[in-house]
Amino acid sequence: MTNRVQATKRVRLAQRRKRQRLIKLSVLMIAGVLFFTASIWGLSQEWATINKVTINGNNRVSNKQIESVVATQLAGLRAYGLYKGTILTYNEAELIEALKYQYPLLENVQIKIRGINELSLEVVEREPIALWCASVECYEIDKEGYIFNKLNGGGSAPKLVEYSGGLAGDALRQHLLPNDFTKVQAFVSSLINNGLKAVSVYILPDEGELRVKSLNYPELRVKIDDNLEKVLEYLEITLASADYKDYVSEVGTVEYIDLRFGNRVYYK
Repeated sequence: MTNRVQATKRVRLAQRRKRQRLIKLSVLMIAGVLFFTASIWGLSQEWATINKVTINGNNRVSNKQIESVVATQLAGLRAYGLYKGTILTYNEAELIEALKYQYPLLENVQIKIRGINELSLEVVEREPIALWCASVECYEIDKEGYIFNKLNGGGSAPKLVEYSGGLAGDALRQHLLPNDFTKVQAFVSSLINNGLKAVSVYILPDEGELRVKSLNYPELRVKIDDNLEKVLEYLEITLASADYKDYVSEVGTVEYIDLRFGNRVYYK
């Protein structure tokens, strides 16, 4: 009899504890829902809204253009009904990506929080070192070969070397010679530093070749995957040689110098 009473007490105690846990769990769930609802309401109020954006470092992309992208990204709702336009709910990565896509001229964007209502943007703009042109349209290229800005009315000042060929479709946001632009541009710059006034480079991607034209020397024909530092040495030796000078004296005009065959240099 005693054992049965004790068993009954244990069952009742277990049931009571279970009810207490369910009550606590229900209270916590209700509190969570109320807190979430209050948070959404609070974050949607004017006091929590980002309403000021300061921008530094920009020159060619205006404050108005950047502010327009920021306003678009902060408008509307994200998951669970949270308003995007607050310090706690805005997505920094999405905002930076949107700015750099909308204005490829922006190379880097850093965002800092200034108080509860202000974002501070530090931007770095790309510097053009060359152009890519097709017909009458020209685009600026940065040091990595990234095509980031379409020019209105042709080239920019100071006059930059013009590349052409090697791309299909819209040039903007593409990389010219993705694996080779840096060394090709270094080669072209070396030509300029050595007195060869290179003005244009035509890319033949299927052949893996370049045609470099200048104001004061014949067209140069070069393989892209060659050691271009060696190619420059062979060119300098050729231009200084008596054979080349005699040939120029004899024919008057040299159409091209072919540097595609290692240390064997041909000219016509």
